Amino acid sequence: MWRPEDHHEYLFMAGAGLAEPPPEEEWEPAKMIFLMDNELSSLPARPECPNLLMLLLQRNFRLRVLPDSFFGFMPLLKVLNMSKTRITSLPTSISQLPNLEQLNLRDCERLMKLPSEVGKLKRLELLDLHGTVLNELTKEIGELESLKDLEVSFYGPVDHREYSKLSSKLIPDGTISKLPSLINLSIVVFPGDHRWNDTTESVIKDVCNLKNLTSLRFYFPKVQQLQDFLQMSHSWKHNLLRNFNFIVGYDIKRMLSRVPSNVELDYNQQQRCLRLVNYKKIPEDAIVEVLTRTTAFYLDHLLKIRSLSQFGVKNIIGLEFCIVRECPEIEYIIDGKELALPFLEHLSLHYLEKLKGIWKEQLPFGSFASLKCLSIHTCWQLKFVFTSSMSRHFPNLEELVVEDCKAITDIIFVENNIELNYAMLPKLKNMALRYLPNLVSIGKGPGHLWSILAFTIVQS
Repeated sequence: MWRPEDHHEYLFMAGAGLAEPPPEEEWEPAKMIFLMDNELSSLPARPECPNLLMLLLQRNFRLRVLPDSFFGFMPLLKVLNMSKTRITSLPTSISQLPNLEQLNLRDCERLMKLPSEVGKLKRLELLDLHGTVLNELTKEIGELESLKDLEVSFYGPVDHREYSKLSSKLIPDGTISKLPSLINLSIVVFPGDHRWNDTTESVIKDVCNLKNLTSLRFYFPKVQQLQDFLQMSHSWKHNLLRNFNFIVGYDIKRMLSRVPSNVELDYNQQQRCLRLVNYKKIPEDAIVEVLTRTTAFYLDHLLKIRSLSQFGVKNIIGLEFCIVRECPEIEYIIDGKELALPFLEHLSLHYLEKLKGIWKEQLPFGSFASLKCLSIHTCWQLKFVFTSSMSRHFPNLEELVVEDCKAITDIIFVENNIELNYAMLPKLKNMALRYLPNLVSIGKGPGHLWSILAFTIVQS
């Protein structure tokens, strides 16, 4: 792979506020051209760049069209980045980049289709289409025999009548299995795009044949499809998937997420993620098998789950990050007496209408011992976050957020008139309390115990 530090001749005009591209004579000698973060709306028709190795155009938000012959004389180009531009298509001259190794089109929100000419990029190793609005993946992608990293997003039409004009499948059969070098595969599907239901099984078969896959992001509408993957996948069976992000269950479009975007972003940056959505049954074998390798767990609108303990405390012992949203039967996060979640660092709870507490029984020390961030939002039956005896289980808690919990009277309920002390929450630094109309006290203790905290308190 080419490295930019190997070369020194460059045209650097990043963030210069350019509305027009540099003159073509400045393009010709350059090996690297940096034009990102400008206001370019046009580019030269056919710049002669015989030495160009890297061209960076990302975040030119006014750039909508590339001239048809733009790539006609860039024979050595290896890295091309046009992320976060408003291009709607690529010119056919893209085929004249025989040495291209990286093509980054991330968050090109108007890019709906790739030309068949991309199949000519035989040395391409990275193709990033995350955040685009592709209607389908062209079958010529299967000709990219050197491709190691493929990220693609499908966001279906808003009007369902438009589906009749589109291919019935998002990815043609056999396309993915023709990419033997693939290491990372990420497929993001817009919730409710029924064409994925017609595509999933054939794509699973293709993915299972990939021998070098170590990272996979995938949506399984049915648990049985996940089971098929676990049974057939070479990478899963040989424990080669170091990173995975699985969605299991029927995902639906939401006009507004009830989980803050920064929390979901943090979740998606974890290494091994499992999100269950609209999942109704008691945990099945396939779910448990994935959970034993999972570090980030997202429970989303599970109607019959009463606590995480139902998944088996031993099966979730490796969790480091957890989000629980809209699970109407959950009363306690943990309801057993076993050592629970000793490695969990982030716990985020949202819209749990029956939640009464973090745990029901007295837990062994070591449970929740790694927790750094606890956030609780719109849990209307919760009366307190901790008891004074519970607080000893959180030696590493640094941040506490409690919001819109109308029954809460105490953050820490002090038992038997025992005063709080520094040993209980020794690392707590930030506390945000918002819209708690019945809050009486944070906890009875020396005044200076709370003086070291960064407080945010907003009452309705």
